[in-house]
Amino acid sequence: MGFGKSDGGGSSSDSINARRIRVQSGSGGGSRIFASPASPATPPASPATPPASPERGTAAENPATATLAADTATDTATDTATDTATDTATDTATDTGTRTAADVTKTPTTSFILKPTAAPPGDVQRIEFQGKTGELYRVMLRNLVLNVLTLGIYQAWAKTHLRRYLWSRMSFAGDPLEYTGTGREFFRGLMMGGAVLTLFSMFSQGLSFAVGTVFPPTSPQAILIGMTVNVLFFIFIMPMARYGGQRYRFSRTTWRGIRLGVRGSARNYAFYCMGQSLLTLLTLGFYHPFATNNARARLVRDTTVGGTHLEYDGNGKDLLRPWLLTTVLMIPTLGLIWFWYGLRAHRYMMEHTSLNGVRFTSDMTYRNWSSLFTGNFLLLLCTLGLAWPAVVRRDMSFACAHNGITGDPGFEAIVQGARQEAGTGEGIAEVMDVGNMGFG
Repeated sequence: MGFGKSDGGGSSSDSINARRIRVQSGSGGGSRIFASPASPATPPASPATPPASPERGTAAENPATATLAADTATDTATDTATDTATDTATDTATDTGTRTAADVTKTPTTSFILKPTAAPPGDVQRIEFQGKTGELYRVMLRNLVLNVLTLGIYQAWAKTHLRRYLWSRMSFAGDPLEYTGTGREFFRGLMMGGAVLTLFSMFSQGLSFAVGTVFPPTSPQAILIGMTVNVLFFIFIMPMARYGGQRYRFSRTTWRGIRLGVRGSARNYAFYCMGQSLLTLLTLGFYHPFATNNARARLVRDTTVGGTHLEYDGNGKDLLRPWLLTTVLMIPTLGLIWFWYGLRAHRYMMEHTSLNGVRFTSDMTYRNWSSLFTGNFLLLLCTLGLAWPAVVRRDMSFACAHNGITGDPGFEAIVQGARQEAGTGEGIAEVMDVGNMGFG
């Protein structure tokens, strides 16, 4: 960089001094030359040669002085730029390396294994239902039209189509349920269920004919025998249908690849429930809470999530007092107290059911259930039954919102172990209209 004479005729020394800044050191008394004011961002340069002393004269009197000043300024600028670049590169590399090492140290290891969101202990996880009334109308209208066109043969496929929609709109921990049943296997179940009921009807008619050859058809003996046979059949076939229906539905239900199931014999369960029902009859109904609790315990313990069985620790004696109160108030309440007892028993049984030590829960009460029931009744009454899809949506939303599980039972540790089951029990349950989505 060169320094020329000023237009006012000043010396070259004054021009140089105008472009340089002198800073006196604190103790040494020497001076350091910094960057020109035109470049304020340039950091301080290394110590430079002091300016010419007054004895050397001005640039006009001593040309060597001007040359020396120009060389000094050029060297200073060069050294400053070099030092600045070097320091900047060094600091950047150091900072970058430090930050990179820190980031690597702080960055957690990422797992690509899909695991359920663990809920803190005590937090209730519930199934969420996102079904819409308009969508249900379309599904049910389509099923109705096809049922009419096929004279009812499409019923099995209609039921399957509806379940697939309902299951797909239910999600747990952010992932939906899936129903894998088919209309064809449901239809086979219906045919077999109808065949079982037809065979029993033929047997009953034959028995009545045989009894009629011994006793008059209207005699007390013939009536008693006929009633006994019918009662024994229904207290046997109904729990068998319920067990088989739940086994079929659960074996066709999956969540995150985990299949539900019911491991056990529907026939053995039916005989067990028959024995419990006979004890209830012999005790004039006082054994009822024990019978229902024992039947529930048997069914729950046979139910599996993947390869893990549910657990149940309820006791019928805990339901005895509410049951006695129900029998006393049955007539004064016109039978409405029966619904109160049913909800009370449902909450008790849910709270005594667990998976890997984590309990299920329910906050269904007579008040919120009666509000739901009243609303559904008015909807169906005012629309002459056309609001049935809206009622289904309300029922599903209510059931999902008021039942749940209190924590995370460790779904990531549950392995798949359930197997596909035949749809015979589901067919009988459908024919007898005892199918449901619950445990009982």
